[in-house]
Amino acid sequence: MKPHLLSILACPQCKGPLTYDEEQNHLICKAENLLFLLLMTFLD
Repeated sequence: MKPHLLSILACPQCKGPLTYDEEQNHLICKAENLLFLLLMTFLD
């Protein structure tokens, strides 16, 4: 995922930052302990 895209994405629940797990292809909100699966690779 391009770093500038990650910088504008936020957790829909708490509006906090997300981190990207490249190996598992998902986004993580550590504050809410949530995982968001990426079903498409349009973010590359």
